[in-house]
Amino acid sequence: MSADVSHSQALSPSPSSSPHGTWEPRPAARWEDAFLSGNGRHGAMVFGDPNDGRVIVTHHTLVRPNGGEHARPPELAAQLPRLQDRLLAGDLTAAEEFTDGRPLQWVQPFHPAFQVRLRRPADRGRGYRRSIDFTTGVAEAACTGWSSRVFVSRADDVIVQHVTSPGLTADIALDHRLPGSELLKRLKSPALLERLFAAGRYHLLSAAGMLPPRLTGLWTGDWDTAWSGAFTTDANLNLQTASAVAGALPEVVEAHAALIHGQLPHWRDNARAVFGTRGIVAPPHTDGESGHTYHFSREYPLHLWTAGADWLLKPLVDHDEARGEHGPRLKAALAELALFYEDFLTRTDEHGRLVVVPSYSPENRPANASWGAINAAMDLSAARHVLLTAAVCHLGPDADRRRALAARLPPHRVNDDGALAEWAWPGLDDTYDHRHLSHLYGVWPLDEINPYDTPDLAAAAHRALELRGAENDSAHGHLHHALVAARLRDGERVAHALGQVLEGDFFHTSLISALPRPRRLQRGRRPHPPRRDHRDADPVDPGQAGPAARPARRVPGGRTPGRTDEVRRRGRPRLESAGSPRGGSADPDASRRPQDFLRSATAPPASRRRLRPQPGAAVEPQ
Repeated sequence: MSADVSHSQALSPSPSSSPHGTWEPRPAARWEDAFLSGNGRHGAMVFGDPNDGRVIVTHHTLVRPNGGEHARPPELAAQLPRLQDRLLAGDLTAAEEFTDGRPLQWVQPFHPAFQVRLRRPADRGRGYRRSIDFTTGVAEAACTGWSSRVFVSRADDVIVQHVTSPGLTADIALDHRLPGSELLKRLKSPALLERLFAAGRYHLLSAAGMLPPRLTGLWTGDWDTAWSGAFTTDANLNLQTASAVAGALPEVVEAHAALIHGQLPHWRDNARAVFGTRGIVAPPHTDGESGHTYHFSREYPLHLWTAGADWLLKPLVDHDEARGEHGPRLKAALAELALFYEDFLTRTDEHGRLVVVPSYSPENRPANASWGAINAAMDLSAARHVLLTAAVCHLGPDADRRRALAARLPPHRVNDDGALAEWAWPGLDDTYDHRHLSHLYGVWPLDEINPYDTPDLAAAAHRALELRGAENDSAHGHLHHALVAARLRDGERVAHALGQVLEGDFFHTSLISALPRPRRLQRGRRPHPPRRDHRDADPVDPGQAGPAARPARRVPGGRTPGRTDEVRRRGRPRLESAGSPRGGSADPDASRRPQDFLRSATAPPASRRRLRPQPGAAVEPQ
């Protein structure tokens, strides 16, 4: 358990702790408070106490068989026409019967590999300190007489632990920076934002490699991990990786792409089995092995969600547009998804416009109907986006046909409250108190709705954001709110949403965020969903979502903030910030107040240069 020559530099003692890291003077008894290291394939969680040090090792592909490995999507295509008939005829509960009767099946749960435990003779552990350096990934624990350093090498794909012998004194010099647990009490400190940014970017990079981050990143200490430690694709995964392009983390995008392209054969099975179509349909949950849709129930009819493939492909579109070209694999996937819509969009309303039926807005339902409904705003935005994007990628007769199909989709609807309706079908009432903001997909991450090209729709979207509740107060809901608000130029709302996370006790002392709040779990309260006692580390945190909420500060030329089409150029966007795992200059904004920092991201643009045509988005008052 010692470092070889190639790793000696990473593990060599340093005269002082890195300013781009965090530390604690107290031991960590729980794995949720462990300091983390990872290379996107292997992970290590370092915790314990001076006399009983522990390192839990994980691997992205370790999932425990629970029956999900044999599950397949339901064969429901033959029943689809009757379901569509009933929904269009006004039977608003018809979709509840669109099932093969199976119980809810969770995906295979992520689990740890093994634990290394080092016991030492009991002593007082004087001068104990543990730390993590976000620039090197080295997690260290030390007290008088011994030290232990752990890191996971991306270059050599090994986990290294170096432990001094009891007779040696570690070369450790304490600095005067506050430990993370104390800094979390100073919510208005710019230093807290700086450290959370560094921690989020470090954790995001460390968890991404062969696969993108799971709900728990690359780490778990449980054999029954909350939500199976899966990839929840109907919201969380895209929020976790939201800053990858703006944060210049191509490894994260590549990992995201690896998950998608590795599962496309299963996505084809989903389209055929459930909808009887060509093309692809993405699952709402995956364990990383299976891309089949089998996780659904009456209250969560996730098998009806057709927008998932476009939602998951959008980060790859953003990445390629930042590079200045679409790659062949992405273009092929977009063409397959367009085929799905060509086969699926066959029903029309009384005006001859296409109807998305059945339609599901994760994980919400109309106030006056069941979950499976008609013309969810997210479905309309997704269909329009992929048809027009595929037309750009594949010119010729296919492009003309896809543009014509997109033009037949109905416009978004503005409800009686002046808000963008979550379901464009007349008569379906909104349910405002919900953590998801799926209906605002056209605002973020798409650019279908924005204050410049579609001001009326943008105003309706802003009203929808004002009316949206937080439901069970989830961290990912607040951060989704912040990302949408940034696109709508509402800096005060961005600051408020991020403030809800900072003030909401969402962080463990390791600076990984929890869904739900860590102290709430200790009190035994049941969070969403009330299935088990969730001691979950959810790496959707301000350090990861923050850059996506303010990309304009790193875009040269004063172009419009938050607009991927306006940062399209060869070469990746450059983002230098304190805490970059690759180093970089200190952030010039670090000394500013959080409110100023956030407002600056939403200042009116100096230029609105357009690099590609945008699909229009009509408004239909209702």
